[in-house]
Parts: sequence; structure tokens; C-alpha cells
Amino acid sequence: MKIKSIFYLFLFVVFSVSSYSQNVKLLTIDQLNERIEKGKDSTYVVNFWATWCVPCIKELPHFEKLSAEHKSDKLAVLLVSLDFKSKLNSNVIPFVKRKI
Repeated sequence: MKIKSIFYLFLFVVFSVSSYSQNVKLLTIDQLNERIEKGKDSTYVVNFWATWCVPCIKELPHFEKLSAEHKSDKLAVLLVSLDFKSKLNSNVIPFVKRKI
């Protein structure tokens, strides 16, 4: 339960992989769970990452490849940034735009 409490401290920035789609949204953990539950006929791969995490950034192309390879298999890759909400405009959105 303690980990769940920690997640509530963050607002997640989520976007689906599709050449780093521009679909950037702020979500709480409950909203993320609701999104996953609504897609009952899909398989979700959820990756937690951050703009300051070099290994996380290096693995993002692998998630893009996974998404492209299984596009017709109802597989969705959700990338969840653990950057703080205050870094959304200064770090996360510019990062996503650079990767498109």
C-alpha cells in the first residue's frame, strides 16, 4: 500500500507510442487504471520513464518498435512519465516534440 500512496504524489504524463505520439495528458493513477480497464480487449505494455533517466530514454525506441510490430494485435504501449507536473512544459512536452 505504501507504493500506491507514493504514486498518488505524482501526476502522470501518458502518451501512446506511435512515433512518440503528441497525445500528452496529465493523469492520476486512478485515471490510468480506468484507461486500462476500458481497453479490456487490448493488451497494454506500460513503461514508466522520466526525461532525466538516461537508460529510460535509451529504451524508448524499443517500445516504439514493439508497438509497430504488434499494431494489428490490439497491443498498446503506454509511456508513463514520472517527471513532476512542474516539468511538463519545460521538459516533457519539448522532449516529446523533439522525438516526433
